[in-house]
Amino acid sequence: MKNKLTLLIYGIILFFITLSGFAQMPILERYHISNIPGFGWLADFYVTHLVHYAFASVLIAWGGYRMMTGLMLKNKSSPPWR
Repeated sequence: MKNKLTLLIYGIILFFITLSGFAQMPILERYHISNIPGFGWLADFYVTHLVHYAFASVLIAWGGYRMMTGLMLKNKSSPPWR
């Protein structure tokens, strides 16, 4: 269960980072993808910039958390004299 949750979180983060990264280029506005209802925010550079940076910071924080918990679990299982 925990592994599925981790994969889901990574998947959502990477999806929004990729989507907002492509939206920062004028590709989505040029091909009228931002005209689809609900995707109008993809045409605004500043909104996609903030979304991109927000999800990048979440990715860094989540990776740091996973790294620290992995190190703590690794050190917990080894004997103290090593």
